[in-house]
Amino acid sequence: MTGPRAPAHSEAYPRSSGDASGVREANLVAILSIIQHHGSVSRAQLSRLVGLNKATVSSLVQELESNDLIAPRGMVAPSRGRPAVLYSLNGQAGTAIGIHIDSHQVHVALTDFSGRIETRWRLPLGHSEDHTKLSRPLQNLMRQALLHVKNARKRVLGIGVSVPGVVDLSTNTLLAAPHIGLQDFSVARELHRLSDAPVYVENEAKAAAMGEWLLGAARGANNFLYLSGGWGLGGAVVLDGNVFRGSQGFAGIVGHMVVDPHGPVCSCGAKGCWETLVSLPAMARTLGVMSRQARPVHATEVLEEAILEAVIDHVRAAPDRSQKALDQVGRYLGVGIGNLISAFNPSLIVLGRAFAILAPYLLPSINETLGVGLFARFRRCVAIAPSTLGYDAPLIGAACVVIRQVLARPRESRRAEAAHPLGKERQTLITRLRR
Repeated sequence: MTGPRAPAHSEAYPRSSGDASGVREANLVAILSIIQHHGSVSRAQLSRLVGLNKATVSSLVQELESNDLIAPRGMVAPSRGRPAVLYSLNGQAGTAIGIHIDSHQVHVALTDFSGRIETRWRLPLGHSEDHTKLSRPLQNLMRQALLHVKNARKRVLGIGVSVPGVVDLSTNTLLAAPHIGLQDFSVARELHRLSDAPVYVENEAKAAAMGEWLLGAARGANNFLYLSGGWGLGGAVVLDGNVFRGSQGFAGIVGHMVVDPHGPVCSCGAKGCWETLVSLPAMARTLGVMSRQARPVHATEVLEEAILEAVIDHVRAAPDRSQKALDQVGRYLGVGIGNLISAFNPSLIVLGRAFAILAPYLLPSINETLGVGLFARFRRCVAIAPSTLGYDAPLIGAACVVIRQVLARPRESRRAEAAHPLGKERQTLITRLRR
């Protein structure tokens, strides 16, 4: 049968140090990458894809299976020979805690190792003007999540947090989040008051892109762009399987790319930023749902869902008139997307959040804009698809940031297991069952 192809190298994967231990670690990562990428793979397929002999692959698979990271998932009958065991990621390897902070709420989800959401909670942000507006709901939800994990006798693989702003990855600090009125908020410090699990903080669009890459519309695409249409416009660039961050980690802030120098004044002070023309509030104003003369409203005062619902209701009530208005938004989207295609040459553009929901109304004018001039030649090589994770992309993506870290460092996961209160008990039980 035709087997899967190996995925491209990922930024999180460790490079071999040259010694035996480093080589084996790199091979473990390669095996996990292929299994995650394709779902279920046999040892023979793994041997062919990683270029290692069957004995070495069997040893690597045995180590990953003994560490609970993979598990057998059925059999496949080849054209000749004995049936082969298929291996998949073991969803019960542990719990990833995903946290998404949006313009007015904190969302927390517990996922298994495959990224499937098992349970979730949310609380509104507070009304104070200081850090307690976020720290209080964040700590309350974390206590609830940690208690749930403890009662289920599971281990925490890590905590991923997606935030609507600029992040300092070296300190896991939210440097600036204008839509929620916060800056210099140490997310890791808040969470480490309650848990010593590793914490990974990521910009929401970049986290969503990781969710789409591991589980959603971008699965199998190693060069793609993710565009998040909500209160503002966020973006993420993935090149060769790596999130492109730039020299200081701020790459992807595409919403402030100037598309019309004579356009509306943006919250940043510039004129004609892309988000002033295509974001959800921009769509609402174009449709007449929001007044064009209305002063910019802080995101916590008007819920994003309420604006989206009003836009959808308007489109359904007056489809022809709404289509003409959304055509204008689509053309501006097409101009910006064309510029990004020229700069990064992706194979896929994923439209997230409101863009995904309104994609049927936006895509005709996007495609029309991209069908002119040099863009026409590029357009044939670029797919544009709505997100399959929808508004959950930043939340699932936060958990996927954790999962990706474990996939990239499988032996660190084993050390964390041994340090966990239930780690020795689990390993003793596993050893007994295998005798």
